[in-house]
Amino acid sequence: EDVWVDERLQFPEFKERKPTLPLGYLPVLSIDEEIFTQTEPMVRWAARISGLYPIDLKEAMRVDEVCAVAHEVLYKCPFDADEEVKKAKRLEYAESRMLQNMSYVDSKLAGSSNGFLLPGGISMADLQLYMVVHMIRTGNFDHIEPEYVDRFPNICKNAAAVEADPLIAEYRANYPN
Repeated sequence: EDVWVDERLQFPEFKERKPTLPLGYLPVLSIDEEIFTQTEPMVRWAARISGLYPIDLKEAMRVDEVCAVAHEVLYKCPFDADEEVKKAKRLEYAESRMLQNMSYVDSKLAGSSNGFLLPGGISMADLQLYMVVHMIRTGNFDHIEPEYVDRFPNICKNAAAVEADPLIAEYRANYPN
């Protein structure tokens, strides 16, 4: 049973509620009437209560490392107001820092017998990596070709394992975006 409510606001609702939000933006999470902000701690909280974050400290370090690298792929990605400059920077990024990060994660998954980072099954890291892969494959990572991830066979196996997970499949059916 869900212990949370996924409330998605349309822009007019967000604009109306913005002054009441602690930092003026989303997401927010309410636990026992206390409001929390920031995506990363919310994800980790949800992962802990759902068994997607390991208790073992070394496994937790593996999860945190892959999550940090996945974040870096997104947040170190260059931007520019000029679309042509942005494209050139992103193409260079895809063959340098992004390639280095994706190759590193691919190597971390190399010994997996189940497609996931951890031998016990799906974790928060698998989901965060999947988010990056999904963005690329669906064309939502500007100027990075959807086939870019195909050069990382272990990441592709990981994405397939995530998609095959029954809860993920159910979630994707209910929330296709």
